[in-house]
Amino acid sequence: MQFQILSPFWGDLTPYFTGKTDIGVEFRYPLPSLPAIQPFARAGLMSFSYNNPNDPSGNVNKWSQNQIYFSAGAGYLSRVAKTFEFGADVSIGAAEAIFPHLDNFTSANPTDFVPRSTFNGFVTVGGHLGLDPSYNMSIGVNPTLTYMHAFSPLTLFNGFMFGIGFSGSFRYGTDPDSPQAIIRSIQFGTPDIQPVFSAMQSYYVDHPIGTVTIRNTENFAIQSVDVSFFQKNFMDSPTESEKIPVILPGETKTVNLLASFNDKVFTTQGDTPLNGEIQVKYVSRGRPAEQTQPASFTLHDRSFITWTDDRKVAAYITPKDSAVRNYASHVRQVIKNETMNSLSEPLQDAMAVFYALKELGCLYQKAPVPFETAQANPTTLDNVNLPRETLTRLTGDCSDLTVLYDTMLETIGIRTGFITVPGHIYALFDTGVSPRDYRSLNPDQSMTFSIDGTLWVPVEITLVGTSDFISAWRQGVAEWHEWDKNPDKRKLYQTGNAQAVYRPVALQEKDLGLQYGRDDIVQRDFQTGLNNLVDAVVQSYSDEAEKSGRKADYNVLGIVAAKYGRYAIAERAFNTALAMDRNYLNPIINLGNLYYLQQQYQSALRYYHTAEVTLSKEGRTQSAEFATVLLNTSQSYYELANYDRAKEYYTQLKTVDPNLARANSQLGEKSGTGRDLVGKPANSVQYSADPTAAQGGSQ
Repeated sequence: MQFQILSPFWGDLTPYFTGKTDIGVEFRYPLPSLPAIQPFARAGLMSFSYNNPNDPSGNVNKWSQNQIYFSAGAGYLSRVAKTFEFGADVSIGAAEAIFPHLDNFTSANPTDFVPRSTFNGFVTVGGHLGLDPSYNMSIGVNPTLTYMHAFSPLTLFNGFMFGIGFSGSFRYGTDPDSPQAIIRSIQFGTPDIQPVFSAMQSYYVDHPIGTVTIRNTENFAIQSVDVSFFQKNFMDSPTESEKIPVILPGETKTVNLLASFNDKVFTTQGDTPLNGEIQVKYVSRGRPAEQTQPASFTLHDRSFITWTDDRKVAAYITPKDSAVRNYASHVRQVIKNETMNSLSEPLQDAMAVFYALKELGCLYQKAPVPFETAQANPTTLDNVNLPRETLTRLTGDCSDLTVLYDTMLETIGIRTGFITVPGHIYALFDTGVSPRDYRSLNPDQSMTFSIDGTLWVPVEITLVGTSDFISAWRQGVAEWHEWDKNPDKRKLYQTGNAQAVYRPVALQEKDLGLQYGRDDIVQRDFQTGLNNLVDAVVQSYSDEAEKSGRKADYNVLGIVAAKYGRYAIAERAFNTALAMDRNYLNPIINLGNLYYLQQQYQSALRYYHTAEVTLSKEGRTQSAEFATVLLNTSQSYYELANYDRAKEYYTQLKTVDPNLARANSQLGEKSGTGRDLVGKPANSVQYSADPTAAQGGSQ
């Protein structure tokens, strides 16, 4: 209800309007989604009293009028405090103006015609200042500005008028701040949240920490149900768990609760009891509502794990840890001059890391809760230490040492994994070697696992400090094959695949003050292990040649021995092959290669020229063997600083094999500095092998 005093300001008649009032009734409807916006409709009566004693017609009240009007519009209303509000609105309306005193009016001009009523239109803009003694009652002051326009010849009253009025309003409904107005459409079941593990921080973003049931207790549907979980201090904002479009009357929904924890979860020690909050926002009969439910659970620190999924251990493999990365890089620098180009680089790095941990004093120590106990009972809490922690303590159980070893290898670019068998976990790594070349790693094919096109090597890392690398390798293989009759009880995981689910834990890095140990001992142990490995590979070829008695197998033995620097064995093998067949060309070429590798270039040329003559007599001057002889001969002359002869054989090579010549173009250039300018590394000579022989990775 509103009452206003109006003040027209149009034309000459304006001073004679003495009583100008507006009384009306208004209905407003706040939009449910945006209640500050309120469409409204208004109806009322405007009265204008006219009194002009100087009117020549003698009818002093002739322009008095009543306007019955209706208008519609929209307003904006905001409560700046619980008892004070302000706003503005705009409306458009129509009015019928009735002139009750025009009957006595006569005009001197019969063509003049003034009707008893006229139809008007108007536009109003206004403001509102309100005092709200209660939610339902409001008293307001309402200034307005209205423009009136007549849709008839009577345009005398067209113009603006200003109004100031008072209103009393009644708001239907219940105060949303009152207890009886709070919507409670949802009933919570008891939340079921299992203990949370800090190390699984990233896992809980996509996998639930627990569940809760919610039931719609109304006899109507509720919409836009949004369920979130929030834990103060350990989350930056609530984690949305599920959006449910509609829950029907009496329907129950089970919701999985997700949790995006921040890095503060890694600052806890031991078990921390927490009380989180489940938040549910929804729309009930067009009104937004929110309900919350407390949810208690336990947060375990990052060292705790349960073995419900073996892949969880991947979260502790942290290759971005700078302290571990620096240590692994140091180990590579220590053995860089001891490595062998012809052997898998990842294998040699893995061996070096093993011996470096041994020199550091790292040892296996059984945990208070044995791994087999924790693995057998997935609800049992186990501890897994981060690599930096194990490096500091220098002791760990099988899971600690596996995590440390895999992390160090991952930091230097070697793909790793882990194997679990009943009661145990240990490491493995990718050698990068093709399965067809398994003998370049180990003569026993069962000592390697073919995974995705490369060979992987298992390592029983708990033997670090008490045994050698090859024994740890052999033990890892043996533990795998113990379960050949029950293969479902052994599992092999790649770290990269496991970390797609269980990402590495976040670190608060600090210097470990780690002492790296004596480099000379690491070099000594590495060289010993490398020699043992090479001896085993070469011996396997030797045993095979002796068993078969084939000249081709002795030739291959010589190639493998030469590749691994066992020149004496290689020379005997090639000569044995020649003793079986004096015309056997391959060992002739390879003996030349062997002398070349030992920088005995004159002796090498003697064998190369013999091979050249033999191939020429046989008419094989366009063969691959002849191209090999030409290349190796040119290289030998180049090393002897006989550049003319080197260029002579290089020119022939360009005719026989342009691609091979292009790759060795330096042989066609002259230099006066002798052997200081070696065109090709000494071990790059081309070997010659019988394709029917079991080469096992030879060139």
